[in-house]
Amino acid sequence: MSPDRVVVDTGVIMAVVAYRSKHLIPVFDKARNEDDLVISNIILMQCARQADRDKCELSRDEIIAKVRELCPNVVEIAIVPLEELRELYMMRDDSDLEVLYSADMLDADILIASDRDFFDKERPPRGIRARIMRPSDYLKRRR
Repeated sequence: MSPDRVVVDTGVIMAVVAYRSKHLIPVFDKARNEDDLVISNIILMQCARQADRDKCELSRDEIIAKVRELCPNVVEIAIVPLEELRELYMMRDDSDLEVLYSADMLDADILIASDRDFFDKERPPRGIRARIMRPSDYLKRRR
């Protein structure tokens, strides 16, 4: 059985990179070793913008370097206006639209996310082919 293509949401990446969440490191280990972990330039830039937040102690360059260590396979995809993304997907947060778009453009089988909006039963994400999983569910998953 071929490996699944896995994309990880910005929030999960930043939990490890900037906020040192050790319990999420196995998600990346599994994705790198058992599957095909890939992120987009858009997700990388979303991570870099986190340097502007008060809680983040890292610079943009430090974040980019750490994200590239964690997720070395960064693929360039075209940036699309948010208006177009809003027509394709239904999400409350515009940054989530970019993650859904990235997962689609990267032909992801699995999108790992922890943001509640990805699991909202009232307004579930639409238009995405990838299966959206919480980190804990991905870790429990067997092939």
